[in-house]
Amino acid sequence: MTSSKEKKYTFVAMSLGGISNRLKIIASCLRMADKFEGKVLIYWPEIKTCWAKFSDLFQEDFEEISKEEFRQILRKKKAERLEDNIYRFEGPRKDYSLFSGWRFILLPKIDNNIEEEGIDLRFKNLDKNLCKEYVNYLKRIKPTNEIKLKVYNFLSKYKLQNFVGVHIRRGDYLEVAQDL
Repeated sequence: MTSSKEKKYTFVAMSLGGISNRLKIIASCLRMADKFEGKVLIYWPEIKTCWAKFSDLFQEDFEEISKEEFRQILRKKKAERLEDNIYRFEGPRKDYSLFSGWRFILLPKIDNNIEEEGIDLRFKNLDKNLCKEYVNYLKRIKPTNEIKLKVYNFLSKYKLQNFVGVHIRRGDYLEVAQDL
């Protein structure tokens, strides 16, 4: 594999969403970087949907860029922005591919043979090999030891075995764009 200095393409994971959507975007970028021998940069703004820094939550195995560095990439005009509704990705056309959506990871192949109009996004309905691949990319994003300890202590204290989590959308995207 080529070293990061030799890598021609850069995949930038950028999201205004919550932590789960951000992790899915990073996993998508990791998959693209593996396929096209590129590298991954993470733009993780501290905004209403996620006030924490990436480095506060996850181990430093990834290169994080600041708001100013992100803006410099945009100013260079060597970047293409790929949205969530694109189901065909034949490869990078510019030096930087900006991912704000995560559905690329769900496609069994990343090539020009894909002609999907839509995807059933329920994990249980996906191809089993694709699910394994997806989980492997997510496992590369490791929580800090401090976060691991907090989770362990919480689970030990409350003995949670069978539980249901509820995600309530609070209109958190309404004012997020201005935070960029």
